[in-house]
Amino acid sequence: MTSTKQITQDKRIQRTLTALQVAFDELITSKPYDEITLNEIIAKANVGRSTFYQHYKSKDDILAKRLSWPMTILSSAVSPDGNIDDIQGILAHFWDKRSYARIIFSGTTFKQIKLVLSEHLLTHIAKADPQGSCPIPHGTYAKMIAEAQMFLIANWLTGQTPISLDKITQGLIQTSRAMLGGLK
Repeated sequence: MTSTKQITQDKRIQRTLTALQVAFDELITSKPYDEITLNEIIAKANVGRSTFYQHYKSKDDILAKRLSWPMTILSSAVSPDGNIDDIQGILAHFWDKRSYARIIFSGTTFKQIKLVLSEHLLTHIAKADPQGSCPIPHGTYAKMIAEAQMFLIANWLTGQTPISLDKITQGLIQTSRAMLGGLK
């Protein structure tokens, strides 16, 4: 049985997490990632430093956790089990938020996004090459696929590759699976 104290504490934790996430999201869409300080996140969320550290290790950690869900979906593009509707859904979400593309796809933010994506891709690579027979280390291979995926997405969102949502979804899946197929 769940106690009233536990429910209250859970609600307080959720409010704190939401405040930190909203503060971070507002900052990351308004200025370059390198210019965002931990103090700004904490002040904007109206929480203490120790409270921040109860939930996140660093600014990079909050970014990685904010990106976990979309990067999990993008990484599934390499797998035959990847859900095409989910992949297209996340790409549609990116399209809806494309006004932030110039901020998100530049400098350290873009590097962090690719790093988080490559970490998610490692699971699929390990499954495709369980013996480690690929001459390229799995971590390097994951970064290579992440670079290719994000290059395609960034070019699409900034209008350099003007194609439909259906075509970007197909292209992302086909190229990702072809790259993963190179392990065999």
